[in-house]
Amino acid sequence: MGLRLFRVAASAFSIAGFMGSVAAAQTASDGVVLSTQADIAAALANVTNGIATYPAPTDKSAIAILAHREKDGGVEVHDVLNDLLVGREGSAMLLVGGRHVDGREATPGERRSGRIEGGRRITMGPGDMVWIPAGVPHQMFMIDGGSVTYLALKFQALPKAGPAPKP
Repeated sequence: MGLRLFRVAASAFSIAGFMGSVAAAQTASDGVVLSTQADIAAALANVTNGIATYPAPTDKSAIAILAHREKDGGVEVHDVLNDLLVGREGSAMLLVGGRHVDGREATPGERRSGRIEGGRRITMGPGDMVWIPAGVPHQMFMIDGGSVTYLALKFQALPKAGPAPKP
């Protein structure tokens, strides 16, 4: 199905160090944006309905969000966006693949709610990376009442290659 799980040594890969700090606290005239670790921590402390997010500044080709989740998420299917999830703290179980049933279009190209029939369960923890291609249903569940903090990167899916041109 194209879903991949990678394990990265947590001691060698720090999301905070990797991002330098995520989103928009200080913007320079050249468009470079610095967010301090304190800005990010303050935003992630404001949990509402089980989730707190801190969107990073990007151009229109990508979306980057640092998220802290304390409750299960709903089913999501992105028609044109690939997801790359990078675990930072805690762990979560992801139900991926299968068939999206009884969902609704929340916005153009984004289907939500309903349930997943079939699919498989994988666990994402600190340092893990999960690639979820566009069109693959997915849902995140907390493990034993815990929480998870992760970076979600969303990229426009490239068109699938068609048949080779005839000579």
